[in-house]
Amino acid sequence: MTRRDSRQFSGTLPNTPSHPDATRGAVAATSSFLFWGLVPVYWKQMKDVAAIELITHRIVWSLLFLLGVLAWQKKFGDLRPAFAGKRLSG
Repeated sequence: MTRRDSRQFSGTLPNTPSHPDATRGAVAATSSFLFWGLVPVYWKQMKDVAAIELITHRIVWSLLFLLGVLAWQKKFGDLRPAFAGKRLSG
């Protein structure tokens, strides 16, 4: 590598504007990869639990989590059309 080439690839990036959500995206990606890597440990611990019990827990806890998110966002009104009994789309 010549001296000119080493200056060209000095390891610094040009001054590019950083996206405002870049840090949040990096944290989300890292968290997702960590979670995905730990999932097999969870399933190994659950090997003695009946499948129906696991599914039931997942449904109940997901519903509670969803209701918590809707309460936090104050969007319970968005559920009314779903439970009105009328078909929303044709």
